Amino acid sequence: MALIDCPKCGKQVSDRAPACPHCGTPVAQTGPSDESPQQQKQPEEAGQNEHKQPEQAERHRREQPEETESGCSCMTMLFIASIIFACFFFFKACNRHSGSGEPAPEEVLVDTAVRVDYGYSEPVSVHPTLIEVTGQDVRFRHEPKPQGQIYTGNNGSPICPNAGERFAYIDESGDYYAVSYNGLTLYISKRDSRPIY
Repeated sequence: MALIDCPKCGKQVSDRAPACPHCGTPVAQTGPSDESPQQQKQPEEAGQNEHKQPEQAERHRREQPEETESGCSCMTMLFIASIIFACFFFFKACNRHSGSGEPAPEEVLVDTAVRVDYGYSEPVSVHPTLIEVTGQDVRFRHEPKPQGQIYTGNNGSPICPNAGERFAYIDESGDYYAVSYNGLTLYISKRDSRPIY
């Protein structure tokens, strides 16, 4: 028995093999046969073997992994990459203000309650109960606008609430909260305060 090179894949194959076990290509037998006269086939059997060789080669091709497996693995990798890409942008959108250098806008959650009067119900918005001063050098104003008259004490100097002081919430108008201070309704900027529920 001798080894010969397969004409298609170049790997070594037995000269007695009807087809290459690696790629399934039929192998032409070259050179003298080492078979004894008893082992040599009769012409009819040889004709049957010639018909069996393509069948064996076809069966061998079916047993080998096909090139579509690499195509499937590429599709799988592409699918996983697209999921990672989508997750990245989803979390980036959720955290768009963190790490950007600018403070995240304060989110005020307003709960709703339901008031029931004799079988009739309607949603009622829950307002803050207090307004807490968060800024420095904050001024009370008589009107809810930046040019509004500043509230002054008896001596004529402006009254400046300190950070952390809290006042009763009355209402809100634009960028200002209306608060109660010494029996008066005064306005304080939303930029310098925060609601307490």
